[in-house]
Formats: sequence, C-alpha cells, structure tokens
Amino acid sequence: MANLLVRKALRSMGLLESARTLKRRFRPVDRVFAPCTPHLLIAVNRGLRWCSERGLAEGSDYLEFGVYRGFTFWYTQALAADMGIRDLRFFGFDSVFGLPRIEGPDTGGEFQEGAYTCARRDVEMFLTTYGVDWDKTHLVEGWYDETLTRATRQRYQLRRCSLCVIDCDLYSSARLVLEFLEPLVGEACVILFDDWTSFENQETRGEQKAFTEFLQVNPKFSAEPFIEFGGHGKGFIVRRSV
Repeated sequence: MANLLVRKALRSMGLLESARTLKRRFRPVDRVFAPCTPHLLIAVNRGLRWCSERGLAEGSDYLEFGVYRGFTFWYTQALAADMGIRDLRFFGFDSVFGLPRIEGPDTGGEFQEGAYTCARRDVEMFLTTYGVDWDKTHLVEGWYDETLTRATRQRYQLRRCSLCVIDCDLYSSARLVLEFLEPLVGEACVILFDDWTSFENQETRGEQKAFTEFLQVNPKFSAEPFIEFGGHGKGFIVRRSV
C-alpha cells in the first residue's frame, strides 16, 4: 500500500521514471520475458484458430486486459501473423501500477494491491525487441475506472472484438472490463478468463462473479464453455442473439 502511494505521488510530480532509473542503478531489473501462466497460450492458440476458421478474426480487434510484461500480448500477434491474419488490431489495457486497491468481494484472497507492476517503458522494450507491429498495436495505460470508457472506444474507433483475454484477477476489474466490452461483442466472441478458479473457485467472487452478473444484466448474450486450461482458467464463446 505504502509503495503504491509513493509511486502515485512520484508520478504526479513527474518524477516516477527518474526514480525508477535510480532504482535500477542499485538493483538489477528482472528482464525475463516469459508467460506468467503458460497454459493461457494454449487457450489463445485455440481461440484465435476458432475465430479464424469462422471468418471472425479479419477486421476485428484483439483486447487484452492485464498485460503485465506483455508476453501473451506479443504471442497473440505473432500467432496471428503466422496464421496469415492480416487485419487484426491489438489493444492492451493495464494500469502499469499493478492491481488496484483490494476491496469488497476481492478481499481475503491471494491477490495484493500493487502486484504485477511493470513500467510501460519496459513493456514497450520487450514488445519492440521481439518485433511487434506498432502500426496495429496500442497500449492503453491507466486504472480501468478511468480508461474503460465510451471516450476510449471512440478515440481508437474500436471494432468488433473476436478474441478477448481477461487477466485482471479481481471482480472489481473484471466487472469494468465486461461493461466496456459489451458493445464490442459481435456475432460471437471468445473470452478467456485466466483467473477463473481464483478465490477457491467460488462463484460469488472474482471473475466468475463478474461474468455471472454480466450475463444476467445482458440477456441478449449466451455463453457456452469453450476451454479449461491450467487448472486456473476458463474460456467461453459468447454469442449475441439476433
């Protein structure tokens, strides 16, 4: 909590990057570019292929919520290129300050405020090093209650979303993500929840609670199980009724 407040204060004064530079002089920065949850890559592979085989990938946008260092984000773009998908844009949403304050149904779980912090410059360094196409790649930095808005959808002229990765762990974050995603779901969308079984797999907490409420509020959508992965994640095909 204290560290997060310090980072916020430094950022407001324009000193955050200077402080990080000084910190790096005294402690080596972990430069490992690897997936936090390797099984998510299997789910992404299957989801993107499902979309491509049905003509849903071309002309759509890939949205990822909870980018961290960007490995899954990079992998998805590399996979799309290998599959010959040409018209697919990539949007990554992350606070860069890690998880927000833990409140309400998210308390008492395994997640801590500020976990999964990674500076934007480090994410950009990783993505550039491994060759992303910045013409179709966009990183949206900020807390979700400030960035997941109609203005953001309009600013980037967001299109239909065919594949979405929700890796933001908490109910509070996933709820905002799904509200933001609602008008972007077309005929069908594959949604992958990386932390589905967190909070001891309780339906009344975490991503499960957010998705249940989303479907209740939006009866125009139906969801069918698509894939379970790694003992922690679950994916769905969400369809919009005509």
